[in-house]
Amino acid sequence: MNMFITGIFAFAVFALPVENLLPNAYYQIRNPKLLKKIYNWFNVNLFRKFLLATLWREKKQQKKYFNGRADGIENLIMQSKKSEFGHLLPFFILTFVSIRLIVIGSWQLGMATFVINWLGNWYPVILQRHHRMRIARLARIKRKN
Repeated sequence: MNMFITGIFAFAVFALPVENLLPNAYYQIRNPKLLKKIYNWFNVNLFRKFLLATLWREKKQQKKYFNGRADGIENLIMQSKKSEFGHLLPFFILTFVSIRLIVIGSWQLGMATFVINWLGNWYPVILQRHHRMRIARLARIKRKN
């Protein structure tokens, strides 16, 4: 169920400019200190390292997001928005589904769905927001220079 619902949105992210469905204000990080605390408290950096060691270990894959040059920052921002959007809506849908399953008595399936959803959607959302917070800092430095 998690893979199916998340997969629908993953397909949409690659095929359509879905990142524009949310206002730019959503993508702005208003409280970077709180985001850093959440990132550290939930060990999202371990999740990032896991991704880099498995799914994102190929440099070719990484370069689709960021080419390593200053002119690639805009693409990195757009890709982070796409990735976040692709995990944000499934997170809310699957959270609702998890709660519903628990309420109707399928608590084991509901809890399993919630845990998988947490790892597969919530962690990526926090990771992308953290990336964008750091990217915004770089963009500010670039503008000053």
